[in-house]
Amino acid sequence: NSLDNNIITTFDDNADSSLINGRYASFYAKIKPENGMNSVFNGDNSKGFWKIRIRDEVNSNTGILYGWGLQVNDQQIRSKNLNISCLIQGMYDPSSNLLIPDTLTVRLFRSGVLQGTGKGLIGSDGSCFISYTSDGSVNNDNTFYIQALHRNSISVYSNINFKFTDSEASLDFITSSNQVIGNNIIPVDISPIRFALYSGDVNQDETIDASDLSAVENDAAASLSGYVNTDVTGDDFVDGADLSIVENNLGISVSEP
Repeated sequence: NSLDNNIITTFDDNADSSLINGRYASFYAKIKPENGMNSVFNGDNSKGFWKIRIRDEVNSNTGILYGWGLQVNDQQIRSKNLNISCLIQGMYDPSSNLLIPDTLTVRLFRSGVLQGTGKGLIGSDGSCFISYTSDGSVNNDNTFYIQALHRNSISVYSNINFKFTDSEASLDFITSSNQVIGNNIIPVDISPIRFALYSGDVNQDETIDASDLSAVENDAAASLSGYVNTDVTGDDFVDGADLSIVENNLGISVSEP
Protein backbone atom coordinates (compact mmCIF):
# COMPACT_ATOMS: atom_id res chain seq x y z
CA ASN A 1 0.00 0.00 0.00
CA SER A 2 1.99 3.02 -1.24
CA LEU A 3 1.00 6.65 -1.76
CA ASP A 4 3.83 7.14 -4.25
CA ASN A 5 3.22 7.69 -7.96
CA ASN A 6 5.40 6.52 -10.85
CA ILE A 7 7.30 3.96 -8.77
CA ILE A 8 10.41 2.64 -10.49
CA THR A 9 12.26 -0.34 -9.03
CA THR A 10 15.28 -2.05 -10.57
CA PHE A 11 16.04 -5.66 -9.66
CA ASP A 12 19.71 -6.37 -10.34
CA ASP A 13 21.71 -9.49 -9.50
CA ASN A 14 24.73 -7.21 -9.09
CA ALA A 15 23.11 -4.82 -6.62
CA ASP A 16 25.05 -4.36 -3.38
CA SER A 17 22.54 -5.93 -0.99
CA SER A 18 19.74 -8.46 -0.80
CA LEU A 19 16.10 -7.62 -0.22
CA ILE A 20 15.46 -7.80 3.53
CA ASN A 21 12.19 -6.85 5.21
CA GLY A 22 12.25 -3.30 6.54
CA ARG A 23 15.51 -2.33 4.86
CA TYR A 24 14.03 -0.19 2.08
CA ALA A 25 12.03 2.96 2.86
CA SER A 26 11.06 3.38 -0.80
CA PHE A 27 10.60 1.25 -3.90
CA TYR A 28 12.79 3.55 -6.00
CA ALA A 29 15.88 1.54 -5.13
CA LYS A 30 18.09 -0.85 -7.04
CA ILE A 31 17.49 -4.16 -5.29
CA LYS A 32 19.24 -7.51 -5.39
CA PRO A 33 16.52 -10.18 -5.60
CA GLU A 34 16.40 -13.00 -3.06
CA ASN A 35 16.93 -15.51 -5.89
CA GLY A 36 19.28 -14.84 -8.78
CA MET A 37 17.48 -13.84 -11.97
CA ASN A 38 20.17 -14.98 -14.40
CA SER A 39 19.75 -18.61 -13.41
CA VAL A 40 15.95 -18.35 -13.78
CA PHE A 41 15.74 -16.47 -17.07
CA ASN A 42 18.90 -17.67 -18.80
CA GLY A 43 18.06 -18.83 -22.31
CA ASP A 44 14.49 -17.54 -22.20
CA ASN A 45 13.03 -14.89 -24.51
CA SER A 46 11.73 -11.87 -22.59
CA LYS A 47 8.99 -11.36 -25.19
CA GLY A 48 5.70 -12.86 -24.17
CA PHE A 49 2.94 -12.43 -21.60
CA TRP A 50 3.86 -10.92 -18.24
CA LYS A 51 1.36 -10.62 -15.41
CA ILE A 52 1.26 -8.43 -12.34
CA ARG A 53 -0.68 -9.66 -9.30
CA ILE A 54 -1.93 -7.18 -6.68
CA ARG A 55 -3.15 -8.30 -3.26
CA ASP A 56 -4.68 -5.86 -0.78
CA GLU A 57 -4.22 -7.18 2.75
CA VAL A 58 -5.34 -4.05 4.63
CA ASN A 59 -8.96 -3.10 5.29
CA SER A 60 -10.54 0.33 4.72
CA ASN A 61 -8.26 1.59 1.97
CA THR A 62 -8.69 1.99 -1.77
CA GLY A 63 -6.48 2.55 -4.76
CA ILE A 64 -6.20 2.32 -8.53
CA LEU A 65 -3.39 0.92 -10.65
CA TYR A 66 -3.44 3.21 -13.70
CA GLY A 67 -0.69 1.44 -15.58
CA TRP A 68 2.51 -0.54 -15.27
CA GLY A 69 5.41 -1.57 -17.43
CA LEU A 70 8.36 -3.94 -17.43
CA GLN A 71 11.76 -3.45 -19.01
CA VAL A 72 14.10 -6.42 -19.24
CA ASN A 73 17.69 -5.93 -20.38
CA ASP A 74 21.29 -6.39 -19.37
CA GLN A 75 22.56 -3.06 -20.68
CA GLN A 76 23.36 0.08 -18.72
CA ILE A 77 21.39 2.44 -21.00
CA ARG A 78 19.94 5.55 -19.44
CA SER A 79 16.40 6.29 -20.58
CA LYS A 80 15.37 9.79 -21.64
CA ASN A 81 13.15 11.25 -18.97
CA LEU A 82 10.56 13.97 -19.53
CA ASN A 83 9.04 15.86 -16.62
CA ILE A 84 5.83 17.51 -17.79
CA SER A 85 3.45 19.70 -15.81
CA CYS A 86 -0.13 19.36 -17.02
CA LEU A 87 -3.66 19.78 -15.63
CA ILE A 88 -7.03 18.46 -16.82
CA GLN A 89 -9.88 21.01 -16.78
CA GLY A 90 -12.64 18.80 -15.39
CA MET A 91 -10.44 17.11 -12.80
CA TYR A 92 -8.87 20.25 -11.34
CA ASP A 93 -10.27 21.89 -8.19
CA PRO A 94 -9.32 25.61 -8.01
CA SER A 95 -10.37 25.81 -4.37
CA SER A 96 -7.74 23.28 -3.29
CA ASN A 97 -5.36 23.74 -6.26
CA LEU A 98 -5.34 19.96 -6.61
CA LEU A 99 -5.99 17.58 -9.49
CA ILE A 100 -7.62 14.15 -9.38
CA PRO A 101 -4.72 11.98 -10.65
CA ASP A 102 -5.14 10.33 -14.03
CA THR A 103 -2.96 8.97 -16.81
CA LEU A 104 -1.39 11.05 -19.59
CA THR A 105 0.00 9.72 -22.86
CA VAL A 106 2.86 11.70 -24.40
CA ARG A 107 4.06 11.14 -27.95
CA LEU A 108 7.57 12.26 -28.79
CA PHE A 109 8.15 13.67 -32.31
CA ARG A 110 11.17 14.78 -34.31
CA SER A 111 10.71 16.55 -37.67
CA GLY A 112 7.15 15.26 -37.88
CA VAL A 113 8.10 11.63 -37.26
CA LEU A 114 6.96 9.76 -34.14
CA GLN A 115 9.97 8.69 -32.09
CA GLY A 116 8.34 7.20 -29.01
CA THR A 117 5.23 6.98 -26.87
CA GLY A 118 5.13 7.02 -23.09
CA LYS A 119 2.44 7.01 -20.42
CA GLY A 120 2.57 8.35 -16.89
CA LEU A 121 0.34 9.34 -14.00
CA ILE A 122 -0.37 13.03 -13.49
CA GLY A 123 -0.05 13.68 -9.78
CA SER A 124 -2.35 15.90 -7.73
CA ASP A 125 0.03 18.83 -8.31
CA GLY A 126 0.01 18.32 -12.10
CA SER A 127 3.46 16.79 -12.34
CA CYS A 128 3.97 13.79 -14.63
CA PHE A 129 7.05 11.68 -15.35
CA ILE A 130 7.48 10.02 -18.76
CA SER A 131 10.41 7.78 -19.68
CA TYR A 132 11.53 6.91 -23.23
CA THR A 133 13.91 4.14 -24.19
CA SER A 134 17.17 5.57 -25.48
CA ASP A 135 18.14 4.55 -29.00
CA GLY A 136 19.74 6.06 -32.07
CA SER A 137 17.07 8.74 -32.53
CA VAL A 138 16.07 9.46 -28.92
CA ASN A 139 19.32 10.96 -27.72
CA ASN A 140 20.70 14.16 -26.21
CA ASP A 141 21.67 15.69 -29.58
CA ASN A 142 18.32 15.73 -31.38
CA THR A 143 15.46 18.20 -30.85
CA PHE A 144 11.89 17.08 -30.19
CA TYR A 145 8.34 18.27 -29.62
CA ILE A 146 5.47 16.41 -28.01
CA GLN A 147 1.77 15.69 -28.20
CA ALA A 148 0.02 15.29 -24.84
CA LEU A 149 -3.14 13.16 -24.87
CA HIS A 150 -5.67 12.48 -22.14
CA ARG A 151 -8.56 10.00 -22.38
CA ASN A 152 -11.36 12.61 -22.51
CA SER A 153 -9.56 15.88 -23.29
CA ILE A 154 -8.41 17.79 -26.35
CA SER A 155 -4.79 16.86 -27.07
CA VAL A 156 -2.15 19.56 -27.41
CA TYR A 157 1.22 19.92 -29.13
CA SER A 158 4.15 21.70 -27.53
CA ASN A 159 5.02 25.04 -29.12
CA ILE A 160 8.77 24.63 -28.72
CA ASN A 161 11.48 22.21 -29.74
CA PHE A 162 13.58 20.92 -26.88
CA LYS A 163 16.56 18.70 -26.20
CA PHE A 164 17.29 16.23 -23.44
CA THR A 165 20.09 17.60 -21.28
CA ASP A 166 21.89 14.84 -19.39
CA SER A 167 18.93 12.65 -20.48
CA GLU A 168 16.41 14.96 -18.76
CA ALA A 169 13.92 17.52 -20.11
CA SER A 170 11.04 19.54 -18.63
CA LEU A 171 7.88 21.13 -20.09
CA ASP A 172 5.31 23.30 -18.31
CA PHE A 173 1.73 23.43 -19.63
CA ILE A 174 0.34 24.85 -16.38
CA THR A 175 1.61 28.40 -15.87
CA SER A 176 1.35 29.74 -19.43
CA SER A 177 -0.82 29.08 -22.48
CA ASN A 178 1.92 29.92 -24.99
CA GLN A 179 3.69 26.60 -24.42
CA VAL A 180 1.18 24.80 -26.68
CA ILE A 181 0.34 25.39 -30.33
CA GLY A 182 -2.57 27.77 -30.74
CA ASN A 183 -2.66 28.51 -26.97
CA ASN A 184 -5.21 25.71 -26.99
CA ILE A 185 -5.58 25.28 -23.22
CA ILE A 186 -8.08 26.85 -20.83
CA PRO A 187 -7.45 29.02 -17.73
CA VAL A 188 -8.81 27.17 -14.69
CA ASP A 189 -7.44 29.28 -11.82
CA ILE A 190 -6.40 32.90 -11.32
CA SER A 191 -4.60 32.55 -7.98
CA PRO A 192 -2.23 30.97 -8.74
CA ILE A 193 -2.56 31.25 -12.52
CA ARG A 194 -3.23 27.80 -13.90
CA PHE A 195 -4.08 26.42 -17.37
CA ALA A 196 -5.42 22.99 -18.28
CA LEU A 197 -6.35 20.75 -21.20
CA TYR A 198 -9.95 21.23 -22.35
CA SER A 199 -12.15 18.41 -21.06
CA GLY A 200 -14.98 16.83 -23.04
CA ASP A 201 -13.56 15.01 -26.06
CA VAL A 202 -14.88 11.72 -24.74
CA ASN A 203 -14.73 9.90 -28.09
CA GLN A 204 -11.25 11.26 -28.92
CA ASP A 205 -12.06 12.56 -32.40
CA GLU A 206 -10.13 15.81 -31.76
CA THR A 207 -13.20 18.00 -31.29
CA ILE A 208 -15.84 18.56 -28.63
CA ASP A 209 -19.16 18.27 -30.42
CA ALA A 210 -22.69 16.92 -30.24
CA SER A 211 -21.51 13.31 -30.28
CA ASP A 212 -19.58 13.87 -27.05
CA LEU A 213 -22.53 15.61 -25.44
CA SER A 214 -24.86 12.81 -26.48
CA ALA A 215 -22.57 10.17 -24.98
CA VAL A 216 -22.40 12.00 -21.66
CA GLU A 217 -26.17 12.59 -21.63
CA ASN A 218 -26.85 8.89 -22.21
CA ASP A 219 -24.46 7.75 -19.50
CA ALA A 220 -25.75 10.36 -17.05
CA ALA A 221 -29.34 9.19 -17.68
CA ALA A 222 -28.20 5.64 -16.96
CA SER A 223 -26.38 6.80 -13.78
CA LEU A 224 -23.19 5.21 -15.08
CA SER A 225 -20.30 5.07 -12.64
CA GLY A 226 -16.67 3.98 -12.63
CA TYR A 227 -13.56 4.81 -14.62
CA VAL A 228 -15.26 5.78 -17.90
CA ASN A 229 -14.45 8.44 -20.49
CA THR A 230 -17.78 10.22 -20.05
CA ASP A 231 -16.83 11.04 -16.46
CA VAL A 232 -14.89 14.20 -17.28
CA THR A 233 -14.72 15.37 -13.64
CA GLY A 234 -12.99 12.20 -12.48
CA ASP A 235 -15.34 11.57 -9.55
CA ASP A 236 -16.38 8.12 -10.87
CA PHE A 237 -19.94 9.29 -11.63
CA VAL A 238 -21.45 10.59 -14.88
CA ASP A 239 -23.83 13.40 -13.96
CA GLY A 240 -24.80 17.03 -14.52
CA ALA A 241 -21.33 18.33 -13.67
CA ASP A 242 -19.88 16.39 -16.60
CA LEU A 243 -22.67 17.58 -18.89
CA SER A 244 -22.03 21.20 -17.96
CA ILE A 245 -18.34 21.06 -18.89
CA VAL A 246 -18.96 19.33 -22.22
CA GLU A 247 -21.82 21.67 -23.09
CA ASN A 248 -19.76 24.78 -22.32
CA ASN A 249 -16.82 23.64 -24.42
CA LEU A 250 -19.17 22.60 -27.22
CA GLY A 251 -20.56 26.13 -27.19
CA ILE A 252 -17.13 27.68 -27.84
CA SER A 253 -16.21 25.10 -30.54
CA VAL A 254 -13.16 23.60 -28.87
CA SER A 255 -11.08 21.36 -31.15
CA GLU A 256 -7.51 20.36 -31.84
CA PRO A 257 -5.77 23.02 -33.98
